[in-house]
Amino acid sequence: MNEGVTPFIVPRPCLDRLKEASVPMTVSVKLFATLTKYLPAGSMKKTTMLTLDDGATTDDLVVKLGIPDGHVHLTLVDGKHVPKGAPLHDGAVVSLFPPIAGGESRD
Repeated sequence: MNEGVTPFIVPRPCLDRLKEASVPMTVSVKLFATLTKYLPAGSMKKTTMLTLDDGATTDDLVVKLGIPDGHVHLTLVDGKHVPKGAPLHDGAVVSLFPPIAGGESRD
């Protein structure tokens, strides 16, 4: 050890809190149809980048964008359908679609 250098010892409880500390993640979000009105100012081509806490879910993302409950019908993460509340990861590409109506009745 270097003379005159005091080792820095971190107490165990502090180490545990550091491990639990939230590390932000960045996700790309694409909104379609009537959901585009919830894009933040400055978004381009129906897409925005958002920073979320580690452990965030698709529900957290919807809340952060201010989209009312029930307005998202289909959620894709990296091109794959996921259930409501699915976990997200850093670099994920999330696509949100509203309920779609229309078509011809087959009575």
